[in-house]
This record gives sequence, structure tokens and C-alpha cells, in this order.
Amino acid sequence: MLQNNLIYKTITRIFKLLPSSYKKRSGFQLVLMIVNSFVDLLGLAAVIPLLAALLKVGFIHENHLLNTVYTSLGFTEDKWFIVFICGVVLAIVIAKNAFGLWVNKRQMYFSGQMYTLAKKYSQIFTKKDLVTLIIKTQIRSKTTLYAFLKTSLQWLILGYFSL
Repeated sequence: MLQNNLIYKTITRIFKLLPSSYKKRSGFQLVLMIVNSFVDLLGLAAVIPLLAALLKVGFIHENHLLNTVYTSLGFTEDKWFIVFICGVVLAIVIAKNAFGLWVNKRQMYFSGQMYTLAKKYSQIFTKKDLVTLIIKTQIRSKTTLYAFLKTSLQWLILGYFSL
């Protein structure tokens, strides 16, 4: 079923055109995007204990993990522990955003490299004598003038819009 999918076919055709170094980089970019998604999820999950501690009185002492951190760090008042949790959440959000910016920077750099590669492929393709190639192909198959013009137009459109 996946082989009949247009998006899948397009991605595999593009992937076949890439040099091996770009294939590795695109795989690395995919891993970075997945890790970034999990880091975003972690950043959202870090807010939950803070909200629970703020909204429910005694939640810090009822929750085993928060109570362990509370007693091991030597807190005596809940309000200072909540301030500590706010600081931890803030640090997690800042780290998450810094990682997200780094991933976006890598994606932009990779996209720029892909654009340069596509431009290079396009220039190589257009430098070839496209008309001679089309004429030789059409003369060998002895098609009509209409079919020749139609095929030539298709080749020009494909050469202009595709990699």
C-alpha cells in the first residue's frame, strides 16, 4: 500500500538522486527532528508538577518523587520548593528552546545545501543540449510533429520544475 502512495514515491525518487553524503545528512536531520519533538514534549511535561504543586495543597508531600526531592534538598517551606520547581522548569524550557534553535539552524543550513545541489543539478541538466536529445529520441521513434512538440514541451517542463 505504501508503494502506491504518491508522497512515498516522490520521496524515494528524490532520495535516489541524492549523493551518499546528503543521504546521511538527511537521515541525521530526521533523527534531530524526532529528538526535538521528544524534547518539546519533555518541556511540556516539566510544567505539570509545577501546576500540580500550585493548585493542590499538599501535593508536594503526597507525590513520592517530589517529596524525595523536597526532603533530600533540605527544604522546610513549600513556597521555596515551588520557587525551586519554577527555576527548574525555566531552565528546562530555556534548554529546550536552545536545542530547538540549534536544530532549526541545522535544518536551514541543510536546506540551503539542498537548494545549491538542486540548482547545480538544474544547471547540469539545462547545459546538455536538450533539443538535440529530444530530436534524436523523436527521430529514432519516427513520431509525428505533434507528438514531437508535445514531448519536447513535456521535457522542457520536467527540466524546469524537477530536479
